[in-house]
Amino acid sequence: MATARIIAGQRKSTEFEDFSDTVVHADARVAGGKARALLVFRQRDSGIWYALGDVRRTQLVRVTMRCLLDSDRTLAGLGEMPNGKGVQRARGTLAWETCPAPPSSEQEQLPYLVETLRLRMARWADIAAALLIFPGIACGLGAGYLGMMDSGAASEVSRTWMIPLAVVGAWLFLAGVVAGATRRAVWVLVGAMGMTAAAAVPFLIPAFDLGRWRPALGVPAAYALLLFWRAGRMGWAARSLRRWQRLEPTSGGTDEDAPTSAVPTRAPR
Repeated sequence: MATARIIAGQRKSTEFEDFSDTVVHADARVAGGKARALLVFRQRDSGIWYALGDVRRTQLVRVTMRCLLDSDRTLAGLGEMPNGKGVQRARGTLAWETCPAPPSSEQEQLPYLVETLRLRMARWADIAAALLIFPGIACGLGAGYLGMMDSGAASEVSRTWMIPLAVVGAWLFLAGVVAGATRRAVWVLVGAMGMTAAAAVPFLIPAFDLGRWRPALGVPAAYALLLFWRAGRMGWAARSLRRWQRLEPTSGGTDEDAPTSAVPTRAPR
């Protein structure tokens, strides 16, 4: 067992040394240790590494990764990053976020757009799921609280509101869970319909007499509009993604070298 750990440690050390010797096209300020890299990526076809700073157009120099690791140890964890992938951050003190590598040619433009849209859709689905799950939990807690009220007028209020709150809470919660798991706009739309019902039913049925609190129904109504907008945005993105995937080439050429200037320095968030 000890021998296996020693061998594994030696292999890991060797891989790190190989990565340290990798040639990188780096921003001159980053290579000089005057700034930290904000975008690191590998070209899709050639696998050439780039480490760029916070300017749109910059002078690039060829250095080894060891030179960059001396001033930024967070780069040490990028050794297994595949071609066509990258990481980015808004500031040098923040954690890395995954992003596609910016295109270096017209042949790479479409795959780059596809990967960018796929990542964007994943973020939108996560946000939409949170927008559904948390109100669902709140409605469920409200229904549970009303279920514990059993005295006089409070009992009548609890019978009127408990079951609708429980139904809406379960509706929103399940729609949010499924939307986050499947990343499909239809489940966000289902959740938006549940939020619409939460705003419309108390307004239309006399038993839910809110009196001076009736304007408060504007909150779930506005929330429903936000969810409908999210669903429409995700639906548009899904259609665009399917269309672009049909156009995406199955193979491309390879580059023997890469230019050291005028490369894209940002991937859209």
